[in-house]
Amino acid sequence: MTVLRDQSIPVIALLGLMYLIYLATTRNDTQTDGLPTVNRLFSLEPEIFSRIRWGLGARRILAKAQSKFAGKPYKLARGDMDVIVLPADYITELNLLPAIVINTRKFHSHTLLGHITGIDIVKHTGFHVKVLLNRISPAITKVLQPMARRMSAAISRDLPQDTEAWSTIEPLDLYVKFVSEGVAYILFGSPVCDNPDMVRLCHHHTRNVFTIVFIMRFVPSYLQPILVWLLPSKWSLVKSWNKMQQTVIPEIYRRINQPDNFESEDAISWMVRDGKTPFECDPKSLSKLVGALAGGSTYSTAGLVAGVVADLVAQPELLEEIRAEIRQKHSEVQGVWDKAAFNDLPKLDSVLKETTRLSPSAVVIYSRHMEADYMMSNGLLLRKGQKITVNAGVTSMDAQVYHDPDTFDGLRHLDAQPFRRVDNRLLTWGSGRWACPGRFVANIMAKILLVELLHDYEFQFVDGKRPPSVCVHEFMLLHPFSKMKVRRRKDVLGLKYSA
Repeated sequence: MTVLRDQSIPVIALLGLMYLIYLATTRNDTQTDGLPTVNRLFSLEPEIFSRIRWGLGARRILAKAQSKFAGKPYKLARGDMDVIVLPADYITELNLLPAIVINTRKFHSHTLLGHITGIDIVKHTGFHVKVLLNRISPAITKVLQPMARRMSAAISRDLPQDTEAWSTIEPLDLYVKFVSEGVAYILFGSPVCDNPDMVRLCHHHTRNVFTIVFIMRFVPSYLQPILVWLLPSKWSLVKSWNKMQQTVIPEIYRRINQPDNFESEDAISWMVRDGKTPFECDPKSLSKLVGALAGGSTYSTAGLVAGVVADLVAQPELLEEIRAEIRQKHSEVQGVWDKAAFNDLPKLDSVLKETTRLSPSAVVIYSRHMEADYMMSNGLLLRKGQKITVNAGVTSMDAQVYHDPDTFDGLRHLDAQPFRRVDNRLLTWGSGRWACPGRFVANIMAKILLVELLHDYEFQFVDGKRPPSVCVHEFMLLHPFSKMKVRRRKDVLGLKYSA
């Protein structure tokens, strides 16, 4: 027994040393700034516990913090980092800051684990943002017809066409496929998007990115580069990155060498035309940028569509009002839809806003990385390197702003700003110069799908209840494995799209 006791002393000492090293290598920024901290039980608590609590209960944590610190900033221990959660009324002042002080792309890369998903390319440039805002968004009118035709064809191909029997589907995964058709066209243009393998690649690429993010955000940062290789989705993501580069890089070279033959309005064509710096003219960098755009945009749009369909199936009378609005517009445009027609559906716009109010794509918004120290006008010092964000529920669930905020009221936003515009009360798209650059494209894609899905198909809940929305870390979406019943309606519209 004495021998065992003597041998246990160095073992205990070694374990104690390992624990101290673990704490030292996994502690987040704990500098004294006078702010209260939420989601950390004690100062030396291993960050893994904060990760798990945040990953499984982000909404509850934010709601509790809001009730305790309403109108005041506080520090959120997310596990992977500490984030300063600011009141929404700070946004007006923050919007005035230049990019050398506040940066959204670095936060975005960190959140989506850019170092292991490959999208850390966005930390180094805002070129893709400029292309989306200044080139792709103004060209929506030109690209709408071919994009909508592809998405509509995918609906007809992948949804059951029987008008009598009900079929069971997993809606979120199907809607990701439909959105991938539009995303492939917007990003790559012809002939790349004509390859079914590239459309499937967009679908699988996005799914792999988020699978890795959802799982690996529970893992300590220093273990992520190692343990991620245990996930099949990591190996699949590596293959999709390689396949994308093998296909896209030669196409970029062709467009560089034959500029007169490529007049399309897709992202890589505009990047080739607008590139100025060596980085912006590098085909490998451009292929990574479009891959990052595919990975970051597809699920949010598909999740929005899934949420709207589920909310309207739960409100049959409202669904009929939306169908009547669609039929009326269809008659007005004589069956040929253009951007103006899709943007003139006020009831559908209102439903879109209500769905995002109750089930936003993320429970935190306006997430930024501080590039320099900045003293707020109220005396709060935001330090270089800190991360800041805003609780999405602060205004969206405020009873002083919305009557009975916990209840879905699809028409409560009829007199509000259109869905595609930045709304400083709801903040679906963020705010300021770095509001979501893809919002105009996402808006039109969602409406293309919703007009056809809501009018030409009937849906039922499998067990009579709306499939649940789940919150994993800060991300909210319809449960990925939820099911719904669907069948085609007999009185379909026969949609056409204006060139």
